[in-house]
Amino acid sequence: MTSAPDVPLEESAIAAIERACLRLVHAFNHRADERDHDGILALFTEDCLYDFAGKEFRGTAALRSALAAGPSDRGMVHMSSDVIVDVLDEQSATSRGHVLIAEIFGSERAPVRFASFADEYRLTDKGWRIQRRRLRHTLTPVTDKA
Repeated sequence: MTSAPDVPLEESAIAAIERACLRLVHAFNHRADERDHDGILALFTEDCLYDFAGKEFRGTAALRSALAAGPSDRGMVHMSSDVIVDVLDEQSATSRGHVLIAEIFGSERAPVRFASFADEYRLTDKGWRIQRRRLRHTLTPVTDKA
């Protein structure tokens, strides 16, 4: 990933694109925590690819099905950090960062998970949207199997 666009952009244009992409990262977290499936889908392009730990969901219809299949008693908190946005040109950008995910299912608390993500963004007629998201768990709880 590089932050040097093919066509030089004004610093203010780069900053505006970075801000729009960071907002997508944070909006995803809030909407996921609120279980706002329609809100999540509105952040993606119709032809999106969501790669969740190796499981791929292509297009918003597949992503909608995956979201609907999740447990209804799940509570979550997503906290992203270390997000770096690279502006490629006036219509595309990428980012990478980390996310801490705390979950609860009914009254059962799940382990806190750490993951890294890489996004690709595209400027659409509806504004900036996530075209591709790749999420990989980076730290998982260590269990004593002895």
